Order: sequence, then C-alpha cells, then structure tokens
Amino acid sequence: MKNENEKARKFNIVIYLLVLVTLFTMLIGTSYAYYIKTIKNGDETKVVIKSSNMLLRFYDGNQINAYDIEPNWESTYNFSIENYSPDTAGKYKIIFDIEKPLTDSIEDNFVFELTGKSSKNNKDKLVIKNEQPVPISSTELGVGNISVGSLHDYELKLKLKDNGKDQNYLNGKVFIAKITVFYVYE
Repeated sequence: MKNENEKARKFNIVIYLLVLVTLFTMLIGTSYAYYIKTIKNGDETKVVIKSSNMLLRFYDGNQINAYDIEPNWESTYNFSIENYSPDTAGKYKIIFDIEKPLTDSIEDNFVFELTGKSSKNNKDKLVIKNEQPVPISSTELGVGNISVGSLHDYELKLKLKDNGKDQNYLNGKVFIAKITVFYVYE
C-alpha cells in the first residue's frame, strides 16, 4: 500500500512538473512573439474601420522636419496603405498637415509632388499631385479608394528649386509638416 501511494505521489509530481514546463514554454513563446512583432512593426499604425482592415505604414516616419533649406534641397518621404480585408474595399483621405511653413506666403520654388502606385491593376483611385507649391497651411491632398487585398505605395517629394533669384532670405528657415491619413467612413 505504501508502495502504491509512493508511485501516485511521484506520478503527481511528474504531472505538475510537465504542466509547469508547458506554462513556462508558452510564456517564453508569447513574449518572444510580442517582441518580434513590436520590432517588425515599429512605424506601422494599424487601423480597423467597420469590417475593412487597413494598415498604414510610414517608412520614413510621418514627420517632415527640414532645417537650413538651401536652393536645390530635396527630400523624399515614403508611406503605404494596405487593405488586408477579405471582402471590403476602403476609402481614405491624405492630409498635408503644415505645422510650421517655410515662410508666411507661398513660395513658387518650394514645391512638392505626390506619386503613387497600386499593387493591383484595378479601379483603385490613388491620390496623385503633380509638382505644385507647398501650401502654408494644412491641405487635403485628395481621397483614394483601395480594393480588397490592394497595397498603395506613395512617395512625397519636397524640393526647393533654384529659380535664379536671390533666395538668401530663406537661409536658416525651418519647415515642419507631417502626412496624415484619415479613413473615410461611408
């Protein structure tokens, strides 16, 4: 009888140890998965709209900080919008949010251009802006439509063109802006 009780006690200890090892392994696995997901998606902002799932990813950050702009200065900012919903198309609007304009008036030689491409050849509507002066206040650049499983890659180029005129008044100027994407609810 004592031998059977000893066997039962050893069996219970083995079961408890197995449960403890399993829980410890699960804890390590979930911590590692969270760590990897955090590192991989550092600049991503995931937004869920109704039944449409969209992922907004800024590759260079959404903040545009330009210091000591000179003629021929140029900079590029990249971002993408992905619709990974299995069955719902989406709509979004892109805002060029000016926090500190270069000057108090529009400079014809301080220009931007927004180009984009879709991963699918379909009826997606991209927001495209040909070269035009950078606004001095926040401006809506346009509204885009994105189909199921589509990815829209955008590139915003900013540059100060040398117009052959005296541009010394721009020395030391600072320009701060950001790109903001809002999802349009229908």
